Amino acid sequence: MGILSAVESSLLRQFGKTKRLVAVIVKSQRDFFLNLEDLKANKPKDVALVAFTPEASKPKQSLAAQSCFDAIIHYDDSKTFGQKFRSFEDIEITALDPFVDQLVELVPKDKICLIHCEEDSISTMCRTRKRLGLTGAYPEHAHYMCRKNDVFEIAKKGGIPLPKTMEISFRDQKLVENYVQEITSEIPSFPLFRKPQMLMGLRGVGKIESKKDLEVWIKQRLDKNDDETYIIQEYATGTEFTVSTVLLQDGSWVPLVVKYVAFEWTHSYCLSTGKPVVSINEPFELAEQTLFPGIRKFASNVIETFKPMHPQVFCFQGFQRTKGKDDYVLNELAYRPAGERVNPLCYDACGVNQYTALILASIDPNYSPKPKSSWKRRNITGIWYPQREGNLAEHSKFPEPPEINGRIMGQWNVSVNEHMEKAKNMNQMICTLFLESQSDEDRNRDIEWIAKNWTPKVDKT
Repeated sequence: MGILSAVESSLLRQFGKTKRLVAVIVKSQRDFFLNLEDLKANKPKDVALVAFTPEASKPKQSLAAQSCFDAIIHYDDSKTFGQKFRSFEDIEITALDPFVDQLVELVPKDKICLIHCEEDSISTMCRTRKRLGLTGAYPEHAHYMCRKNDVFEIAKKGGIPLPKTMEISFRDQKLVENYVQEITSEIPSFPLFRKPQMLMGLRGVGKIESKKDLEVWIKQRLDKNDDETYIIQEYATGTEFTVSTVLLQDGSWVPLVVKYVAFEWTHSYCLSTGKPVVSINEPFELAEQTLFPGIRKFASNVIETFKPMHPQVFCFQGFQRTKGKDDYVLNELAYRPAGERVNPLCYDACGVNQYTALILASIDPNYSPKPKSSWKRRNITGIWYPQREGNLAEHSKFPEPPEINGRIMGQWNVSVNEHMEKAKNMNQMICTLFLESQSDEDRNRDIEWIAKNWTPKVDKT
C-alpha cells in the first residue's frame, strides 16, 4: 500500500516537472520545528520544500512553521516510534522506503534531495539514499561519525587530543576479573566514564568511581547477557562544550555558536545528581575572543580530520580542560543540528536557526549563514532540571526579582503528584527555564543564585 494520497502524488509530480529541486526534510521524532526563522523569505523559488513527518506531529505544527513548506506529508510511525533498539543503526523508519519508492516514480532522481536532521534518522536515510542512488550521504559517509570507537580511532590518527579511550565488548562473556584487568591495564586511574558505542542523548552512560564500581557494573552487564560494545574513557573534567557549524556546498564551513555547561558541570553529572543543566550559548566569534581561545583552529582540525560530507549542520562536543585556555579534547560528533531543545538559544545567540541553515545549505549553492539586518542578540540561558525519583510536590513559583535581575520564562513538563523515575537522558526533564539577562554579569550572578537556591520540590517515595 502506498504512503501518498492521490492529491499528494499529483502535487509531487507537478513539483518534479516545474521545480529545479524537490527537497524533503524527514522528521522521525513526534515534535515539529518550533520556528524556522528566515527560511520562508530566503527559500529559492525554484525549489519545492516538503516535510515528511509523523501524524503525531500535527498538533505541534505552528502556522508559521507550516507556511515554510510547499507540502507536509504525514506518515504512520506506530511501527517505528518507541521501538526497542541497541543502537541508532538499528532504527528503521518503516514508512520511509515506501514513500521514497513512490517519490522516485514522480520526481526525477537528480531533482530529489533528502535531508536528515535527527540522530535516529541518519542511518536509515543513508541506506535509502544509497539504495536508490540519490545524492547525499551514504552509510560510508556518516556511520564512522556515529560510531564512537571509529571517532576515537580517526581522531587519534589525526592528532586530535582525546581522553584515554578504549572499547570493550561483552559478546565474549569473559570473567569479571578479566574485563577489569583489560580495562585497568589500559586506563589505570579512576574515575572512568562508560557509554554505548552507538547511542546519543546520554543513553546508557555513567561514571565509574572505583574498581569496585567497575566490577559491579561488569557483573550487571554479564548477568543481563548484554552483548553491546561500550566505550570506556578516563573521566574528562573541565568545561563541557559543543560547537555548531554549517558545512556549505562549496566545501567551506561557517561556525555558529559555542554552547557550554556552566560551573564546569557536565550533562551526565547533572543527570546523576539532579542539579540543573545550565546551558550558555555564545556567538562563535565572541567565544573565541574570550572564554575559548584557539577554538577555531581546533574546529578546523576536527573538520579536516573527519571530512564530513557537505552540505549539513555538523556539531562536535568536547572539554576545555583548563578554563580560558586553548586546551581542548574531543569527545563526540553529531552529523546533524544540535537539537530543537537548544535551537532557539542558538538563534538568540548568533541570529541563525540551525534548521533553516541546514535546509538552505542543502538547496541553495550560494547560501552562507548570516543574521538578517534587523536581528539583535538576546542573552538567553537555558536551564533544565532532570527528573528525580519521587512525586512532584508542586509547581513552585519560578525565580523572579529581587532574587534575580533577569526575567524567567518557564514551563513544567511534569504534573503535580506525578511519579518520576531518575532521568536517564536529556528528554526526561521536570521543567525548563529560559533566563533573559541584560548583561553577562547579570546572567552569571543569576545562574549562581538559581543553582544554589531553587529546585523543584520532589517528595521521595
